Amino acid sequence: MADSHSQLDVHSSRRSVLKATGLTGTVGLAGCLGVLGDGNDGDVTLQVRHMDAPGLEDQLDKHTADFEDETGIAVEYELMGWGEASEQQMASITSQSGPDVEEIASSWIPQQVEAGGWMDMQEIDGYQELDPFFDPVQDVAMYDGKQIGVPWYWGPRGHLQYDPLLENAGLDGSPSTWDELANMNEQFQSEYPDKNLFGLTGVVPDLGHHFATLTWQNGGQLLSDDNSEVTFNSDAAVEGMNYWASLISEHDAIPSSSAEWGPNEINSAFINERIGSLWGSLTAVERFEEERDDVSREDFSIHELPAGPNGDSATFFGLELVGIHPWTDHPTEAAKWVSYLSKQQVNGELSKSVGFLPTREDSFELDIYEGHLYDSFQEEILPTGKTFPAVLGWGQVEESINNAVGEILTSVATDNWDESVTREELDDAAQQAQNALDNQ
Repeated sequence: MADSHSQLDVHSSRRSVLKATGLTGTVGLAGCLGVLGDGNDGDVTLQVRHMDAPGLEDQLDKHTADFEDETGIAVEYELMGWGEASEQQMASITSQSGPDVEEIASSWIPQQVEAGGWMDMQEIDGYQELDPFFDPVQDVAMYDGKQIGVPWYWGPRGHLQYDPLLENAGLDGSPSTWDELANMNEQFQSEYPDKNLFGLTGVVPDLGHHFATLTWQNGGQLLSDDNSEVTFNSDAAVEGMNYWASLISEHDAIPSSSAEWGPNEINSAFINERIGSLWGSLTAVERFEEERDDVSREDFSIHELPAGPNGDSATFFGLELVGIHPWTDHPTEAAKWVSYLSKQQVNGELSKSVGFLPTREDSFELDIYEGHLYDSFQEEILPTGKTFPAVLGWGQVEESINNAVGEILTSVATDNWDESVTREELDDAAQQAQNALDNQ
């Protein structure tokens, strides 16, 4: 998925794995899954499909077995790579054949719903309601009055700091505003003139994520309230992009080389203490701990992101859901599997195994989420989460944003930037994006 999985080391090549709980026969792959026959003894066997992620296979082995013990319903699962997921899902939706239950990338919801890809779960007896989940993800699960799925895991970013480095520069706490971030960098560089306080990645899909975050922090929107008009070239959005550029060109708070940084590069800079903070998930902490044996989790803190002059703290999140396809012969049994995945313990275990956070609020009560970093996420960061608008044509809109932001950062890195560049690039991108929306 373009909106969250820069944080995961998922396999980009095809890795189709079908696990049959209690079965040893060969099972057909996608395209053949439309034949949803019952087991030999007449019991129901569900077919489900998920995006591949490290640790997920072991978790699904465990939970499909537990689910069958609990309900008598067998589950066969397929894992697919992210590079093929959108095409495979649309092929199934077009042919109205495939798995009963499938993972949903939030940014693909409008296109797939319009193509007839998902049931309204409210129409199924015993469906999983949304009350246990955080408010921001509840909103995403609803589209055009229909509950398309159940939130599974999500990836909001926090302002993550390596505190020993900042404390040695006489800094305490985290920046609550844009100005504070720039001012803290001045003190940081008085102690570390060859380091930078902060870092941001500069590649797709993070370009659009960071731009959206800064726009929201400054009180702006990407689209109008009814999603019909492009607004990401508003004064608030332009000011947010100019602030990002100024952190590189004026304040030297972000290294100019970050225009080409992906996840590996920014993690390397953080681990090697070339930067003291970043916007990210706890995956960055885990990699820090793997590379160095002189740190502990107590050396890190994570906070809500700073607010701009005209807005409040906000952070981008990507979300995965689980939904039911309308061609299933077993909607009630499929709803039971979705409800099982939504249990407090199951939601918590599966989310942690793939490096993201649980969507159920009470999953944070589990022992595996003990510690000050998870507390900060739950109490400070998650309530500020926002995501892209759910609208047909968003893919083209996001592409326009990514291209414009990339051009602006290139201008900054090559000393060819001033504020007029931001305005020109965002105005051009907004026109392209408006044409895409109008042609839906």
